[in-house]
Amino acid sequence: MSILTPPRSQAIEILDDPNVDRVVRRQSQNDVARSNRVLGGLRAVLVEVATVLRELGGEATLLDVGTGIADIPAAVTRLARRSGCRNLASDWPQCNLSS
Repeated sequence: MSILTPPRSQAIEILDDPNVDRVVRRQSQNDVARSNRVLGGLRAVLVEVATVLRELGGEATLLDVGTGIADIPAAVTRLARRSGCRNLASDWPQCNLSS
């Protein structure tokens, strides 16, 4: 193990803890969304999805695996709508588009 790598924690993550306070959970979700925006994770996804949407035309399927709070699928939905995608099927119901 590198001196720069901390030991792996066995603690339950805040977002996975059913007993965490609502305010703490919401702040944690906001922190995740902010880091996705600031550190470039969201942009990296949107750049690639924009390319795929151009190739697919007006229909696409989005499978979100492990993004946690759905900020990325929601952003993909907005991009798809702006790109003229008529139908977007997603495993997140609020991210489905249908003409």
